[in-house]
Amino acid sequence: LLKLQAAEDENVSIGRSMSKKLNESSFAIEALNTEKSRLAEKLDEIEKLNKKLEDTNSSHDLTICSLIEKQNDLSSELESTKINNASLSQRLNDIQGTYN
Repeated sequence: LLKLQAAEDENVSIGRSMSKKLNESSFAIEALNTEKSRLAEKLDEIEKLNKKLEDTNSSHDLTICSLIEKQNDLSSELESTKINNASLSQRLNDIQGTYN
């Protein structure tokens, strides 16, 4: 009977210990789930910022392309103006040579 009582006491002690560990595990799981939710929110924020950055970069790329096109147009216009100026300068020299 004493052995039976001792075994029962040991079972009760083991049950309490397991219950305590289960309770601790539940708190740990709850803490992990809370952290998981917090990290998911942070990841969502990062993804939104990345999207915003991609949009900004795309916009900047378009602006840069547009500026390069304008620069090329202006370079062509400048070359054309130089040619016209040289032609006008030659005509002016010809006219001045005629009157001198």
